[in-house]
Amino acid sequence: MFFNSFVLDIFSQNLYNILFWLATLILTVFLVGFEKDKHLNKVDVMQTIFIVSILYLIATYIFGFFFGYVKSIYNLSLTSILSNIIPVLILIIIQELVRYDIVTKTKKAMPDRFIIAGMIVLFVAFDIIIGVNSWEVVKTIGIFETIGLYILPSIAKNLLLTYMTYHSGYKSAILYRLIFDLTAYILPIFPDFGTYLQSVLNIAFPTALFLILNRTFKKKNDAFVRENKTVKIVALIITIAILGTLVILVSGLFKYYALTIGSGSMEPHLNIGDVAIVKKLDKNELETLKEGDILVFDYGETIVHRIVEIYEKDGTYSFQTKGDNNDDVDGFIVYEDQVIGIAKYRIPIIGKPTVWLNEQLKD
Repeated sequence: MFFNSFVLDIFSQNLYNILFWLATLILTVFLVGFEKDKHLNKVDVMQTIFIVSILYLIATYIFGFFFGYVKSIYNLSLTSILSNIIPVLILIIIQELVRYDIVTKTKKAMPDRFIIAGMIVLFVAFDIIIGVNSWEVVKTIGIFETIGLYILPSIAKNLLLTYMTYHSGYKSAILYRLIFDLTAYILPIFPDFGTYLQSVLNIAFPTALFLILNRTFKKKNDAFVRENKTVKIVALIITIAILGTLVILVSGLFKYYALTIGSGSMEPHLNIGDVAIVKKLDKNELETLKEGDILVFDYGETIVHRIVEIYEKDGTYSFQTKGDNNDDVDGFIVYEDQVIGIAKYRIPIIGKPTVWLNEQLKD
């Protein structure tokens, strides 16, 4: 692995990855055989993994509206998507079959934990070697980024995948990796959480999913105890409804959206950490505005101030605004093309975590 990556570079990276793991799978099967997946709980486990993973992705994209997004580096034409995901898909399947074969056989070995630990080291080492060319490990900050963004998340991911495989076979591990590994080649944008917060999320989510699965698994006869399906379905519907509403409110793609208040200029009407529900206005609706309305406009950043005077000339409107907590009116005029909408409703406090996170990231 090391020789091909840094010395000779015989094959393209994708082809080499596939050939290396295919050879590993063939060797493993030749040495120890391959057992059919007889786990009875895999469907239930896969449902849990799918639901929790999708809800996590939705939640991260919701918070992305507050942190911002970065554009995908990959070409999103159909041909490019297929050429990117097919090698990754093949690699995922082969790797998880290797993991399954080793884990299945070592269930009967003593002590199996040492063999499984060695296998996890192999997977983590592979992740490190494949990505190390793009890491700035020569700098101190690069070392910490390497550990935080790649090594620790790789350890957390491989521990989780091995745990899944041990209790429910290879299909659950493949599903998990399809959700998280292939989205990078399919989605056009990604939340921009920054290095440190992204590192925390990459470690925290596998840990959280492990805890969820650990509570659900029952080791007696390696069986999966089914929870009350009605309760699960109702909980899922409620969760999706809440998240769907939040997506609508924060996306800015619809008539109404949510905006977190980050300054005290409108206190006491709008406090720091409150969320304002904004009604977007088109040009034809500007004539309905009146003094006293709370205007939301773009002046290099999104500002929420009250209208104190309206100017109209030849059917074109402009506005003088002022923050309720400010002594003077704003030192500029707001023109039509700067208007976003008006703040219609206020939800107290719920934006506090977002304000706090933004402050920490700025520090």
